[in-house]
Amino acid sequence: MSFKNIVKKALGRVQEETSLPALIREYYRKHGYEWQEANIIAIRDVSKKNDNTFSDCLAVVTDDEVSAYVCTTVPGTTWTDETRKKWKISQEGVFCLGFYPKLWAFGQHHGRALKQVGSCNWYIDADKDKKQGAKEKVYRDSICGMNVHRKPQDGAKEVGFASAGCIVTCYHSDLDDFLKRLGWVSATAPKKAFNGFITDTESFPLAGQIIEQIILR
Repeated sequence: MSFKNIVKKALGRVQEETSLPALIREYYRKHGYEWQEANIIAIRDVSKKNDNTFSDCLAVVTDDEVSAYVCTTVPGTTWTDETRKKWKISQEGVFCLGFYPKLWAFGQHHGRALKQVGSCNWYIDADKDKKQGAKEKVYRDSICGMNVHRKPQDGAKEVGFASAGCIVTCYHSDLDDFLKRLGWVSATAPKKAFNGFITDTESFPLAGQIIEQIILR
């Protein structure tokens, strides 16, 4: 092998080892998080308060690629006692940051979705700042139907009643692609359970690089 090819091969190996999926995988290893064939990361943008818009990021990460989508990880801001009663929810909630093993499985919620099957911690974001305050009430080890799904209106500007704690994509095609990358490609959903890593733009050093993968429309 020529010197030129040796250098080219070495540079390729370095590039592969420092790719974004590799960096994320190393972050998981350092923190003791289980790495799956397809890994789900939800990133909350805490640079601004909850303004009822789709301003967060949902990503699926494999060994080779990162696919990212616009979503909300916080509820809509228009809930009232009347609408809570109508939709049979007690209180809208927000995932506490953390890694949750076997959190979701394939299911139905406004079409194909991920259904919560494992427990999580969540809190009531009283001041809607998208951050867990010391005095905000936390519910621990709860299975409360915090799913990943679409809003009936494709490309909606506001979250509204689409989320009371679920992660909701802005675009239908994004959720379709997300589920496909997780392995739902036929009429029958595979029996798989997916871990969930819930983080934010202040806590996760790779958040910005993942958000940059979002295809702007």
